[in-house]
Formats: sequence, structure tokens, C-alpha cells
Amino acid sequence: MNNVEARTMNYRELFGQIAVRKGYCSRGHIRKALCRQRSLRRQGHNMLIGMILLDQGAVDSTQLIDILRFIHAMRTDSSQSTRLRSAVMARYPQQVES
Repeated sequence: MNNVEARTMNYRELFGQIAVRKGYCSRGHIRKALCRQRSLRRQGHNMLIGMILLDQGAVDSTQLIDILRFIHAMRTDSSQSTRLRSAVMARYPQQVES
């Protein structure tokens, strides 16, 4: 596993732990989203777990942004949270606050 894969794995675990701890979704939702993510990767697509949870209806855009803000506050390298927030804003611009 290279450095980027390790950071992505840590991000996914952290994202899921926060989502569950905040009561936004269940561990079952996280498992289902991770399964979907693996399936997409096998097909050559890369989709972040937050976007998968949003698409599956496990979290809403406000909850997703709250998790990203929490992660951003904890991390010095926020490139993934910025990327995910940009994807959410592109898809749901009316629901995302600055």
C-alpha cells in the first residue's frame, strides 16, 4: 500500500467513524458504502465515501458538510475534504452553505 492509499484509507475510516459518532448514519451504512466504493474501483471509478453515502441517502448534504468541517479542523492537509466539498457544491449548490 502506497502513501496515497494509506491516507485514503485513514480518511475513509475517519469519515465513517465521525458519521456514526454524530448519529448521521449507522455502521451498516458505512459498510454498504465501502462495498459500493470497492465495486466502483474495480470498474475503474473513484468515488469518495462521503459522496456514496450522500447518493445512498445515508447522509444529507448538511451532515456531509458538517463532517468535512470537522475533519478539516482536525487535519492540516485538507485536500480530500476540499475535493469532496467541491463535488457536493457542484451537485447540490442550493443546499451547501459557505
